[in-house]
Formats: sequence, structure tokens, C-alpha cells
Amino acid sequence: MQFALSKFPLSPSVNQSLRPMRSTGRLVKTKEMQLWEKHVLMWSLRYCRELDKIKDWLKVYDGPLSLSIQFVFHKPRILKKDGKIKMGRNDPDNFLKNTKDALSKLLGIDDARFNFCSVERILCENEADQQTLLTITPIEIKLYDKR
Repeated sequence: MQFALSKFPLSPSVNQSLRPMRSTGRLVKTKEMQLWEKHVLMWSLRYCRELDKIKDWLKVYDGPLSLSIQFVFHKPRILKKDGKIKMGRNDPDNFLKNTKDALSKLLGIDDARFNFCSVERILCENEADQQTLLTITPIEIKLYDKR
């Protein structure tokens, strides 16, 4: 069994998600993060049938999961005019935590169930095509054998 979800909103990076309050230093969500959470909610309403199928399956299968995440970025956001990657920008790892947390919340599971995650950055020509593609697959936990 494998589940694929498309058009999931592209998360703000971890660095763009939280900021410290001046008075207390406590971290609070940025406006960008709050807006993204609203987009995720809207997405979940649109894709509720697909989410319900996964939730129903998760009631039966309680084992570990593999999560494949493909972040689709607008090409100019990633590449310089000479075609080289802009360093320090849009590192796929910086988008992983918010995406896993939101997906786990939508599915009603602990994100610790994702025993394996793969992350890939894909480029698109049109800015409107930016999104996150998600694939959830059941897996077995591997045992280390030092032979």
C-alpha cells in the first residue's frame, strides 16, 4: 500500500517560522508561518477524502512508515543566472520539520512513526507550480547486524 499526496503547500523554512519576542525571548510563530498553517488547513479540506483513506488505513496498520518528500521550488528561487545553486537558500532540510509536523497532525499520528524520510528538491518553471509532493509507504524496521 502506498499513498501519494500532491499540491501540499510549500512550508516556510524553519528559520522563517519562528522569531523571538523581544521582551521574553520566547519563540512565537511568524505571520508567514501562520499564513502557511491556514493554507495547510485549506488544503486538508480540499483533500479530505485522500486523508480519510490514509487515516482509515492507519487504524489497521500501526507499524513504521516511510515518507518521501519532494519540494518543488520555482527555478529562479534556487538557481543563479549562471545555473549554479544559490548557497544557503532553500535547503530542503529546513522545510522538512514543518512539513512532517503538519502532515502528522492532519493524520493524527506521532511523527516518530516516520522511520525513514527522503527529501528531494525539484525545480519548476512556473512559480504557481511550487508545492510539496508526499508519498507514504509502510516499511519494516531494519536491524543492524555488524557481520
